[in-house]
Formats: sequence, structure tokens, C-alpha cells
Amino acid sequence: MRSRTTLPCILTLLAAVAACDLRARSGIGADDTVTQLVVSPDSTMLDPSQSYQFRVYGRTEVGDSVPVSVRWAASAGIITSAGLYTADTSAADVVVTATLINSTVSGSSRVKKRRVIAIFISPKSVTVPAGGSQQFAVYGRRNSGDSVNVSVTYAATGGTVSGSGAYTAGQSAGRYRVIADQRGGSLADTSAVTITTMPPPPPPPPPVPVVSVTVSPASTGLVVGQTAQLSVTTKDSAGNVLIGRTITWGSSSTSVATVSASGLVAAKAAGSATVTATSEGKSGTAAVTVTVAPVASVTVTPAPASVTAGQTVQLTATPKDAGGNALPGRVVTWATSNAAVVTVSTGGLVSGLVVGTATITATSEGQSGSSAVTVTVPAAGCAAACRYVAVTGNDANAGTKTAPWRTIQHAADVMNPGDTVIVNDGVYTGGANVVTITRSGTATAWFVFRAANRWGAIIDGQNNSSTTGFEINGNYIRVEGFEVRNTSRYAMETYGGREDIAGNHDVTLVQNHLHDVGHICTGSTGGIVGVSAYSDNLVIERNVIHDIGRLGPGEQGCVEPNANWQNHDHGIYNGVGNNVVIRNNVFYNFTHGWAIQRYNGAGSVTTGLTIVNNTFGFPNPWRDAQIIIATPTNNVVIANNLFYQPTTAGVWFDGSNGGTLVGNVSTNSIQTGGSGLTMSGNMTNTDPLFMNATGFDFHLTAGSPARGLGAAAWCPSVDFDGVARSGACSAGAYQN
Repeated sequence: MRSRTTLPCILTLLAAVAACDLRARSGIGADDTVTQLVVSPDSTMLDPSQSYQFRVYGRTEVGDSVPVSVRWAASAGIITSAGLYTADTSAADVVVTATLINSTVSGSSRVKKRRVIAIFISPKSVTVPAGGSQQFAVYGRRNSGDSVNVSVTYAATGGTVSGSGAYTAGQSAGRYRVIADQRGGSLADTSAVTITTMPPPPPPPPPVPVVSVTVSPASTGLVVGQTAQLSVTTKDSAGNVLIGRTITWGSSSTSVATVSASGLVAAKAAGSATVTATSEGKSGTAAVTVTVAPVASVTVTPAPASVTAGQTVQLTATPKDAGGNALPGRVVTWATSNAAVVTVSTGGLVSGLVVGTATITATSEGQSGSSAVTVTVPAAGCAAACRYVAVTGNDANAGTKTAPWRTIQHAADVMNPGDTVIVNDGVYTGGANVVTITRSGTATAWFVFRAANRWGAIIDGQNNSSTTGFEINGNYIRVEGFEVRNTSRYAMETYGGREDIAGNHDVTLVQNHLHDVGHICTGSTGGIVGVSAYSDNLVIERNVIHDIGRLGPGEQGCVEPNANWQNHDHGIYNGVGNNVVIRNNVFYNFTHGWAIQRYNGAGSVTTGLTIVNNTFGFPNPWRDAQIIIATPTNNVVIANNLFYQPTTAGVWFDGSNGGTLVGNVSTNSIQTGGSGLTMSGNMTNTDPLFMNATGFDFHLTAGSPARGLGAAAWCPSVDFDGVARSGACSAGAYQN
């Protein structure tokens, strides 16, 4: 290696040939001492947590730049051995230092942190009306000169300000402030707010007086019973329309036409009237002429009707105009098509003479309406004594026709075998059971409870307050002609205290109307039924049973806890009992179970279930069939029935086999399930052609395929109406 003292000479010698090469050398010799470290850059600006790669080189005492090996260090943050620096999260500046390995020679660089040094609120000043609003915003300025978003909290005087800077001025005028404070810092800024108030408005001018009142239309013609709306216009002296003025109305003849406070005119009787509208002492009028509307139709109710021979039934005729409006006060004449069967008075009172049918016609102004009246067999008389009950009676009375008892329960408690309790028209209520019959008649002297007029005596459960209408625990009991409604569990129950075998016997339920039972919201497994049947020798005939069962989901706000509402509620529930006869009944609207269910939870077998000449209307959409035989039953006969719109089939054998099915008509199949069945003479997929099924009139039209279809061996002597089933027996509850 050359000595340093010879270098100028060499450079001098070479100067004549070429310029001297003064580039930094790539290596460091033993005598090339590094006297300085240069860190690049010497200063930089970073965001908190930002990374940056620093560089370093050495400078020798002769000024050469040379690579060096160094140790890196930082006053804050993290720096790698390769000089990659990552800033900490504070706002403080940092010094990065490189120190020559095995030496104290070092160099440094200053890291300045970008930070918010001031915040500014906008607008800086503002004027806001009392109760008005102003949106404020805030931004920050960093030491690097750029603007950034900042998080602040707001405060205000003279009003309120939200966390997002929405200011609402108070009601007091003056100078106020909105202050923004840096969240987590010490910076703040203020805006000057001036709140102003408006002077109160001047009082309104006095209203312009009404000078004229005009009623429109000026004249109108109405028919008795019609209405017409009149309108009124008020004006000032210049003819300008005045709105919002108080109007009073009056009629010169309220017997002809009345007028409401809003100007609605109602025609009352033929004639003329002047209707006057008055406002602020000024009036206008309209002439009203009222005429009588001609009769366009006559409606007779009830239609059809039924009456027992020797009894009466009141018909009502309603004349109507072309719009279907009732026309009271019109002259009506009455006529009968067969005076040998029924007669009719001038007031529409029909008297049944002999069993048969006739048409009663009401005529008014050349228009007519009619009702088909069926005269039925009169009820049996009183075998021993007649006892009487009336809503006007008293249980302290003797129970005679002129001194009747008040309650049916009292009659049941004191009557003797062979007595007949005749219950006059009215509504009868009671406790948990409206009537409980615990005493018994004899085989030759039955207890008889009979409504004086069919369905005129009403057993009412008072909106589900009573559980049962008639609770029958005794033997040799006949209940006839009652309407039972609004109980929570049963309309009628025949029950002798046993469920494995019948606990009582010989009960007849006839010509009753059982409906609207158990309309409650419940998930109970206990069924709701029209007739709960647990008796031997039970006859259920010529009854109407419909609309039995709990509320479904959504009905009257009901929320059912389970699916029991689909199949637990029935028209007749036959738990036990031998020799049960169900005939000539009408069932409809069973959407929560079956019209008839034979079931015993313990599996008790009964013998003798006869279901004949009944009419069933409309499906349970949740289950098949209108009759279900769900537990073993011997000697089942299902004959001459009409099944209208059942789901899948009329009868479902579910847990029982064997039985006779003859002479039935179904709009679907006759049966589903079961084996060992004897079937003949049935008609499937056949419309029975009722008179008016949707109106629940299940009489047969002249062209009904059910006429004459029934099997004679199972045909009752009379039908639902008491009409003799002469000739070929028809299927269903009605012969015709």
C-alpha cells in the first residue's frame, strides 16, 4: 500500500495527462478512519404508526463516503437492524440514531409527528331566529398544513346542540356561543351565535259579515226513506264566498222531512217542506217534495217456517222498494195455498191444522213474497201432570199454567215421574249448568221437558259463563224443542258418572237447536260438543246442531298454543253407550272436529250405533270426513245420510272395522278406511241439489238425486219437519 505522502505527487504527475479521480472509494482501509455518520434523510415527517426506511453512510476524515455497519436506535417507536422505522402512536417528535459498530461515531435524523395543532368551527358566527336551527361542522389543521376531520364534543349556550353539531336556538334573543372541544385533546374553538325574535303579528281584521246564503240544490224530490245532502254557500257584499261560517238548519215540516246539523235531509212522509239554512242572521232555502216509493218486492220471514199442528207461528212481510229499502206502513194481504193444512190471519199469524205443507203468500201493491210452511206432528201430551215455567213466574208458585215456576231447575227438582214441564218462550240462564236433571222417570212415566214453542225457550250460557245447558244424569228423560247457545263446553250432556260403561239410560233429545258453543280461546284436550253422549238407549233426532267449537288462530285475537282447535270439537261425541240412535238431524259448520265422533280413550267397546237420515253440511278443512268412528264399535249402521262437501269422504273408519253403509249420498267419497264393510246403494261425487245450501236450507229440490234413494229398512216414519216419509224414502233429514 502506498503511503499518503506520495499521493499529491502522483496526482501532480497525472495532472498533465488526465483530471484527478476524486470518487469515493468502495472500501475502507485500515488507515481510512470514519469520522462521521450521515443518516438520510436528516429529518422527515410521519403519521403515528407510519413506517419509513432510513439510510446511512460513513464519511472518512478525507471526505470519502463509505458504507458502514451501524447499530440503530430511536427515542420512541421501533426501528429494525436494517433501519426500518415504525413510529409510535404519540404526537411527540422522535430522534433516530445510527452508531458505528465498535465505535462511538454516530449520526441522527429527526422524525416530526404530524398532529392537529388547531381546530376550527364553521360557521364562525351566525344569526338564528328563536327556535331555529343551524348545522355546525369542525375540522382540524395539522402541523403539516393539511386539514383533517376531528372528533369533538359540542356545548352551547342559549339553546341546545346535538353530538353531530345540530344546534337549536332557544326562545330568548341575545348573543350566545357554540363551543367545540377536541375529544381526547385540549384544542377548542367557538362560534358566536346571535338569536333574534320576530315581533308578534298584528291582530287579524274582523271577519267580513255574511250578506247572502244560498242553498243548493234549490229544490229536490225524494221518496219516503231516502236522504239527500244539501250544501250551503255564504257570500259577502262583494259576492266573495265566505268559508268556515256557522250554519244552522231547520225544516218547516219535520213530519215530511227532517234535516241534520250538516244539511242531510231525510224523507219521512209524502208532502212538501222548506229547508232553511241560516248564518249570521241571513237565510237561504230549498224546497223538498216527498213522494211514496212503489213496492218492488215483498220478503216474508221466517222462510221456510214450521209449526206444530194445533199451534201458531207468526210470519212477517216486509215490502221493499227497488233499492231493497224497507217500506213501512204499506198494506199487506195474506193468503194460504192450502187452507185445509194451514190458515193465515190478516196479520200473518199462521195456524197449523193438520200435518202437511202449504205456501203462505203476502201481497202488497201487486208484489208478492212467500214462505213454505210445514205442519208437523203435535208433541205428546202430559202423561201425568203438566207443569209450567215462565220467565215471569216464581218458584214459590204452584207451577200451573196461570201460576208458573220461574226456573227449569226448580221444575227438575220437584217434578214427579210422568210429569211434563212446559217451558214458555224466553231466555233462561243459570250457574255452571243451567239445568241439571239428576232425578229419573220410569219406563212408563218419563220426565218430559218441552218448550211451549219450538226454540222459543232459550237456554243461554251468557257468553260462556255456564259450562252446560242441560246436564242429564237421570233415566227416562225427554228434552224437546229448546234452543241452547253460548255455553262454554256442552249444549247438552247425557252422563251417569261412568266412562267405561254407560251410567244412565233411556234419554231422548228431540227438535232442539244447539249452536255457538265453546267460542273460547283454549288449547285444552277436552272436547267442546253439542251433545256429549254417554248413555244407553239414547235417541238424538230432529235437532239442528251447528257452529260448535273453540276459536281458531286469529279469531277474535286468539293465539292457540297447539293444534287441538283442528279436531277436538264436535256436534255429537259418543263416548260410551249401547243402542245409540242418531236420526233426522241437520249438522253444519264443523271446522274444529266432526259432526259425529265415536271415541273412547280407554278403548271401551259399545254395541249398536245407528246413524240414519241425517244431513251434513260443509267440511272441516283440517281433517277428513264428517263422521269418524275412532274406536271399536259393534253393529254400526250408517244409512240414508247426505254428506255435503266433506273433506275426502263422508265417514272415516279410524280404529274400527265393520259396519253397514247403505243409501248414502256424498259430494265426495262415502268412506275412507275400515274393512269388513257392507256397502250398497250409495252415490258418490253427487250434488244432492239442496234448495239453498249456503242459506242452510237443506230441503231437496224437485230434481234432487237423493229423493227416493234411501234404504227402506232404515227409514224413519217422519222427517226433520215431522212430514211422513210416505212412498220411497229420501236420503237426508228432509223427505222433500
